[in-house]
Amino acid sequence: MLRIVAALCAVVLVCGACEGSNLFVGEVSEEPPRITQILAPSSVTVPAQFNVDITGTARSGVSTIEVIFSGAFVNADTVNFPGTAETETARATLDLQQTADSLLIIRAVVEDVTGRVSAPAFDTVRVQ
Repeated sequence: MLRIVAALCAVVLVCGACEGSNLFVGEVSEEPPRITQILAPSSVTVPAQFNVDITGTARSGVSTIEVIFSGAFVNADTVNFPGTAETETARATLDLQQTADSLLIIRAVVEDVTGRVSAPAFDTVRVQ
């Protein structure tokens, strides 16, 4: 009986010390992956060719950076940029030929090597 009580006390102490916060999600101190920067011009006049740089970071290593462009006569497919380091920058070159007074919407997410995905980050470019 004394062994059972001692075992239960040990379990309570271990669970109480970690508050259960890291039992199911890995390391508590590990930050989720995130997009740290989308670098794009604020506006362009067509015809225009320009670069969009997207930087993502993940402590366990970046697996991919996914970028989706929409609006402004662009309905591009998803573009994946494979990565491997803790911080990766992906560059996409866009070539807009049609005249439109519209917005180009940029949506980006980063996935780490463990499969965790960041919250989406957005930016816009005015197309004139």
